[in-house]
Amino acid sequence: MEKNRIIRNLFSNWTGLLVSIVVSFFLAPFVVHSLGNELYGVWTIINQFTGYMYLFDLGVRESVIRSTSHSLAKKDPKALEEVLSASFIIYFFISVVTVLISIVLALYFSSIFGVEEEVAKAASVSVLLVGVTIAQFFIFNIFSGVLMGLQRYDIFNIVNILTTLLKAAAFVILLSNGYTIVAMAASQMLLSFLGGLYLMHAAKKIAATHDVRFKVRLKIDAAFRKVTRKIVNYSAFVLINNLGQKIVFMTDAIVIGIFMPVASVTFYAIAGTLAEYLRQLVVVTARVLMPMVARYSALDDHHRINKTVIDGSKLTLFISYPVVLVFILLGGEFIALWMGEEFRELSGLVLLILAVTQIFSAPHQTLTSVLYGLDKHKMLAFFRIGEAITNLGLSIVLLHYYGVAGVALGTAIPHIILTAVILPIYTTRVIGMNLMKYYLSSYLRPTLAAVPFLLMVLYISHSMTIGSMTQFFGLVIAASTVYLTISFWIIFNASERQQIYQKIKPILAKRSN
Repeated sequence: MEKNRIIRNLFSNWTGLLVSIVVSFFLAPFVVHSLGNELYGVWTIINQFTGYMYLFDLGVRESVIRSTSHSLAKKDPKALEEVLSASFIIYFFISVVTVLISIVLALYFSSIFGVEEEVAKAASVSVLLVGVTIAQFFIFNIFSGVLMGLQRYDIFNIVNILTTLLKAAAFVILLSNGYTIVAMAASQMLLSFLGGLYLMHAAKKIAATHDVRFKVRLKIDAAFRKVTRKIVNYSAFVLINNLGQKIVFMTDAIVIGIFMPVASVTFYAIAGTLAEYLRQLVVVTARVLMPMVARYSALDDHHRINKTVIDGSKLTLFISYPVVLVFILLGGEFIALWMGEEFRELSGLVLLILAVTQIFSAPHQTLTSVLYGLDKHKMLAFFRIGEAITNLGLSIVLLHYYGVAGVALGTAIPHIILTAVILPIYTTRVIGMNLMKYYLSSYLRPTLAAVPFLLMVLYISHSMTIGSMTQFFGLVIAASTVYLTISFWIIFNASERQQIYQKIKPILAKRSN
């Protein structure tokens, strides 16, 4: 049953990410041409600027996820009800603050960003609508957290996929009929609200089967303060970690823009976008482990916690290795086909540096989820801030010696130190695992499985001329098929292979009939 849930959650997360990427890829050119450069620029600034308000979440959802899994494993629904009640009150005040800030931003947005007078009113109204969308997001986040804590990521992802597709369709219809950013913001707000309502309905229905009721206690007494303090103590370090990650992964372009010609940002952004897609794939894979570990922690099941660390690390490496090796050996080739020959050398070099980083970064997403599940993430927050400060300083220094590639090195070096050395040492001490066992169990089998794929990609890069995207993807898919077959026998032991076979046997039987 649990393995079925894991597989269901993983595939729903992967599907959700894929749909989001594909929709963004195809929708962006249409929106740009429909709005024009100025209005599209205003729309982009609105979403990026107001997007920082998502940090107001303060990590409360992660606290709800852990509390849901932990409390229900302890068979203590009342404890969860207290957490949900306190979370709702916290989110209510956050939502009110979000709306108030949105009103202020709406009033001064045009003057802050120098928006032309003819679009100033539309910009202000759009800022307010986007702010309200974010405010309602916080309220519905409680129900998202409950579903994730119950390991029903599939419901959450189905709602997100439908909302994404409907939003894309709404944008196309509205823009095709002459509407602009106000209509886009309004449709986005409405669809997000409808999606949130369904999440609320689903969360309440499933939680009821565990004797959990959503009741808001407005009495601020000692019990309320105790629960709130517990939520804040957990969430504060999630927030610090999120801030650190935002600095690590979102400031490189700013550093380049300050110290180099703005055009240089493009060379970094092309490679950075590809690396970010891989990072997000790993993040959504490891995310499903957090509620599982919280449950194991409540049951004092240390064996399963340790097994989750190893299995999760192997899984993240398994899905990362083929992408990483293609980025390292064929990244420049792909970028030249995708964006143009002028980007091959420099963007390809940046991608190579960032791809090598992912070899060590991928398993650390598992360690992060495990630490969140165990409520042992406080040191992680401080590690992340240390990484962010080092990243920023090192990027500025190395930029003066190596240009754009120096910024990539400034990001890669502290990240590798944290993810390959510091975090494994800390996590293995927390869970009582031998450090060398972690390295060997996590890295050995996936690395061996990747060797034949490495040889195939080396042959392609040195012996073949790739003239089109179709040929590129055809060769990569062929090599990946071989990789999957070999990985099945190398990464998984006999017992795991038998379990996988038992899962797919009924599917094969149905198809044969």
